[in-house]
Amino acid sequence: ERTPGGIVKRWLAELEESGRSESKWREESRGIYEIYKGTKCAPNSFNVLWSNTETLQPAIYNSPPQPDVRRRFRDDDPIGKAAATLTERALSYTVDDYDFDALMVDVTLDALLCGRGVPWICYDAAFVTADGKPSAPAGGYVEEGTTERVANRSVYCEHVQWKDFRRGPGKRWSEVPWVARRHDFTKEDCLELFGPAIANDLKY
Repeated sequence: ERTPGGIVKRWLAELEESGRSESKWREESRGIYEIYKGTKCAPNSFNVLWSNTETLQPAIYNSPPQPDVRRRFRDDDPIGKAAATLTERALSYTVDDYDFDALMVDVTLDALLCGRGVPWICYDAAFVTADGKPSAPAGGYVEEGTTERVANRSVYCEHVQWKDFRRGPGKRWSEVPWVARRHDFTKEDCLELFGPAIANDLKY
């Protein structure tokens, strides 16, 4: 049904089916991570999985990417050249603005151990009211009827752990109809993002 309740029911079923279809792989991945961490190793044993993974990881990812933006057609176009330079510098700053390197190391580790590394692209916008005062944190809840405008935007990556990622069915990536991720929210997070009407009705 295309009612709010029907839409929720449909997505709960989609997420449940996605988890069920990957249940065996998820169980195996948990076991692989336990071996990698060596929490149950016998005394004086040598963790070959950890050693091999630490050798392979820098071969797959060893440094942040260097943006290289060029025009497709190198004709006499000073505006196009300036736009390419601006885009390249913006990308370079975006990568340097946070610990992109550590994030990609985590993504690579997931890919090596479980076969799935997920960097998730995030977009945030901070808003201000008509008089220039902040109306809400980036992505936060705003009272209905508030007039506001975008004051700042940011784009960044987050590492989504292998166990927190879900996807719809498909043999190829181009066939996958949807992707989702799980968030761990406190009540304070929900108040900030969704407002008191929703946050006070949830269980934590």
